Amino acid sequence: MSERKSEGELLSGESSHPRVRIARGVVLACFAALSLTVVITVAWNSLFNDAIWSGAVGFVLDSMQYLAWVREGSEHLFSANLFTLSPPVRDYINPALLLSSVLHLFGVSIPIAYALWVPIGIALLSWIVPKYVSSHIGRGWPFVFALALALMYKLPAAEVLETIVPRKNSNALLYGGFDSWPVYWSWGFSLTAVAVALLVFGLLRYAKERATGRRFSPPLVATAIACSWLQPWQGAILIAVVLSGELLSSRFDQGASLQLRRSRLWLAASMAVAGVIPLAYYAVLGRLDQSWLANGNQANDYVSGTSWWTPLALFGPLLIAALFACRRRPTSFSEWAIRLWPLIAILELFAIAVTGVGNTATHALKGITIPLAILAVIGARSLFQRRSTLFRIALGVFCLLVLIVPGSIVQINRQLNEMRIEAANGYFISPGERDALNYIADSRLRGSVLGGQLYSSMVPWRSGRQVWVGHETWTPQYRERAYFAEVLLNGDLPDAVFPVDPGQFAQSLGVRFVLVDCQHNNLRLLRQLRPYAVSIKQFGCAAVVEIRPDRQVNLPAAIARYRLQ
Repeated sequence: MSERKSEGELLSGESSHPRVRIARGVVLACFAALSLTVVITVAWNSLFNDAIWSGAVGFVLDSMQYLAWVREGSEHLFSANLFTLSPPVRDYINPALLLSSVLHLFGVSIPIAYALWVPIGIALLSWIVPKYVSSHIGRGWPFVFALALALMYKLPAAEVLETIVPRKNSNALLYGGFDSWPVYWSWGFSLTAVAVALLVFGLLRYAKERATGRRFSPPLVATAIACSWLQPWQGAILIAVVLSGELLSSRFDQGASLQLRRSRLWLAASMAVAGVIPLAYYAVLGRLDQSWLANGNQANDYVSGTSWWTPLALFGPLLIAALFACRRRPTSFSEWAIRLWPLIAILELFAIAVTGVGNTATHALKGITIPLAILAVIGARSLFQRRSTLFRIALGVFCLLVLIVPGSIVQINRQLNEMRIEAANGYFISPGERDALNYIADSRLRGSVLGGQLYSSMVPWRSGRQVWVGHETWTPQYRERAYFAEVLLNGDLPDAVFPVDPGQFAQSLGVRFVLVDCQHNNLRLLRQLRPYAVSIKQFGCAAVVEIRPDRQVNLPAAIARYRLQ
């Protein structure tokens, strides 16, 4: 009898049991290890395989943009888009990236100054998510299962449904799977981890502050501003959950005095107003800055195809189990908030996808596994509460294996294949390419750079120079330019379609350098560039061509014919 009682206590929330504490530690250690996949791979290849790190700590093009912003912040405070030859407009500032800029001013390299957000993001999630889970479930085995699902839930939905779903819907499914996996945030998007941690902290702190009857809270105001500034999608969710949760809990909480309800509304309103300020800033950027406008349009083009079944394909098991937790009407703000969070996130997903207001609709799904995992475990516990303790533990372990392991293996294999040294995907560069990039950075000559999109993307953060093509959403007409640059550097421009050689084209752009990386270095290209060159510097398999200025050459319109299919 005493043994059965101790097992019951363990399931209902006994936190002192050593097996629960060990399991909690194992979950957090697995989450940290998976999150450090990219960092560990970079360090291993750099230390033991003599690889030269490009600076990327995740998706290469986005990493290059973040590094460029860090450099811009250290030199100008406000940042411009350097992935275009248009006159730079410096109007963007990000508090987290600015901290990295400050570190760079004190001598820390730009890649390391940005990469420091990886352990910070992991640490913040590992600290705040367990608190949020335990506030709803307690500290027993259900807590362990919910914590594991919240941090590591991953279905290989895009891969399994690849031949079933229409092609137009595949991108939303693929990027939705990336965005909703907390592990992925540390693969180049650590500010997302910080923003989601702030969202969770904001909900916990608001529930605590409202109970005291406070009308204004500086920590909540700061949290709302920081969350919206770092990730506007999560900032909007925080505002919407707090406001709607407060209105619903006040509507059904008839025991609170009128004065207390008014104080709570003031608390929610002050937090919402603070969070809206960064959202308004981004809205102005998106309307008035042509780079931000182009970025939004191209991002929506890439991450398109959201359908009504997209959330079901990504989160079906969690959504089904969570429904059983929603049979009872909530009795507190926290219970309202945890039910509203996934609903609001999915509504935000559809709102962006349908209206085009904002961009990258799948970013709304970042963090959604946290409330869904808690609700799913609560729902499953209500279904199997009469079964034996061992059965429930075995069922929980089985669900974790099915809902975490296959998807994680697929995603890790994909990432490791991209990061192979011989893959030339931008995580590592050759000695010649490093020397060519350093030559451009060290040159006292002013001017922009033309090159292939992958290696051009590395130029801005290394040298502060602008490039004609480099980032898939921040470069205008990216698809056309990326494909055209590929054909140009291969020396394969067909005269009948585009009657101009690479040197004339470089002069028409007004660039000072042509960067020839190891994948494009060929004698035909160098022969075509030589008549227009002041000098050609060879760096092993790479080269840098200094172009003689000639503003009389006009840019031909035929580039529109080059579209990447």
